Amino acid sequence: MKKLLALVLAVAMMIIPMTALADSNFIEPTYYADYTEDVEYVTPAEETTDYVVICRALNVRATASTKLDPIDIIHRGDVVKVVEFDGNWAKIALEDGTNAYVYAKYIDKVEA
Repeated sequence: MKKLLALVLAVAMMIIPMTALADSNFIEPTYYADYTEDVEYVTPAEETTDYVVICRALNVRATASTKLDPIDIIHRGDVVKVVEFDGNWAKIALEDGTNAYVYAKYIDKVEA
């Protein structure tokens, strides 16, 4: 019995590393940049915060929840300024300077 267990463990020790290597997507780089010379630092372009409503009517809410009634409704084609995303919700800036929330699935980034 001990010999059988030892054989099973030996085979398992050979198979496990091979399957781990087969599932790996890691490719060893052939060149490592010298960070004092070879790297060009690029500043990211200013991202737009403009999003357009893509559904017929979208509820604007005071909180990122459907528990309270909507405070306003915006329509397809309206453009909103997104302050940040909070899970499935987008925090938007209203014209009066306050913030509100819309469901992020129903807005799409305006292409420049």
